[in-house]
Amino acid sequence: MEDIPTEVIRIILRYLKDDPTSVCRLEQSCRHYKQVIRKDNELFENMLQEIWIKSSDGDEPQDSDARQQVERRWRLDTTAKKCVNGMAEVLREELGEHAASMNGYSKVGDTWEHPHWKLLVSLRCNVQDVLKSIANANIDYSKEVLKQNLKRFLAARAIVTIHTIECLYELQMLTTMEPHNDTRDYLTERFSLLAVKAQMTPPELLRETQPIEKVVSNQLDKIAADCLEQVDAVDHVIDKVQVLNRLLFEEMGFGGNQEDYYNYKNSLMNNVLETKKGIPITLAIFYTCIARRLSLKVDMIGLPGHLVLGFHDDLKGEQRFLDVFHGGHVLDLNDCRDIAASYGFVWDASFIQPLAPYQVFSRVLNNLSNCHRRATVMQQSTFHGMLSFQERVLMLVHQQPRIAVSLLDRLSKILTLSVELLQLYGLLVTDDDDIKIIDF
Repeated sequence: MEDIPTEVIRIILRYLKDDPTSVCRLEQSCRHYKQVIRKDNELFENMLQEIWIKSSDGDEPQDSDARQQVERRWRLDTTAKKCVNGMAEVLREELGEHAASMNGYSKVGDTWEHPHWKLLVSLRCNVQDVLKSIANANIDYSKEVLKQNLKRFLAARAIVTIHTIECLYELQMLTTMEPHNDTRDYLTERFSLLAVKAQMTPPELLRETQPIEKVVSNQLDKIAADCLEQVDAVDHVIDKVQVLNRLLFEEMGFGGNQEDYYNYKNSLMNNVLETKKGIPITLAIFYTCIARRLSLKVDMIGLPGHLVLGFHDDLKGEQRFLDVFHGGHVLDLNDCRDIAASYGFVWDASFIQPLAPYQVFSRVLNNLSNCHRRATVMQQSTFHGMLSFQERVLMLVHQQPRIAVSLLDRLSKILTLSVELLQLYGLLVTDDDDIKIIDF
């Protein structure tokens, strides 16, 4: 082995860039290999890109080289795998020797404590990639299927929990930011993106290749860039608004989703961008995000029963309004009075005061809550239970920030044997003789 040329060793190593375990064993096999591997920084840089590009958390020491980062992440991955394997072993033993699924298991839908769970969740985004590889693994039918599905389920459950915890930390951060006039629209967008993140289903999380907030932000940037030249070609605010209305509602086709109004996805910005349909609040947030990028000032106005946008008409010197749900129709104050009256409200000047970002977020969460409740009653779709839980957790912390600590502590200690997720992995079935295995 000592006689193999260095260049040949390096060629071999290129085929192991996604297998740090084999590289580690090779390094320990002889002194010559160890010297070659430790000097090959390109190998470790390739490993970081190949294996851990998604879970880079920015916490690496400034002076750490690629090899040190690979060693650190390999140790974290090894720990995560041991945690998942350990919990799967316990569940497998509790199910009994002849079990083929978790049907009849008393803890289904309940909470389950295991010392490995707290350790696994504490690793957070550092182990995102290895957990995805376990959760998305194909079934090897030459080995026991039940245990493989238990491991896949536990990894997916960890991904969902870690994701929820990350959303709570982000919510805590956003609630500490003061909404000044120059940051109000930015914060509204951040809150909206947080709602998108918090409402990702497990399959969406497992398929995610880049952060959803980055995808949405890039799409908003592109739409604004496509509008910039024509909006900048006119001088007055009312003219800019009318140009933007034409571009967004007529040419690009954005508008209100009247056919499927109560679909929870209407409250999520990514769905609005994909379908070009939404409800008043998400269309208003969308319009505000584009307007901010074009230096056009608009305000979120929460009229009773209907949300519109407000802007200052510099030609008439008065406040005007936009009904984005109906194609950006321009309204005046009397129109707003009529809307309030149609919902049985006596007019109050406070109705046209701009909403703060946290108020907009509260309305988004309320809409999500109503949609999930309606979907559950009508037995529509899957994962409404999990998404409803995530919405309620956000709402609780949004309304009472001080309870965040206790919620985070509970999430990190106790895992829920979620019925919907167990069904996804074929661990809960209606007929024990017909187990459906999900391959991703």
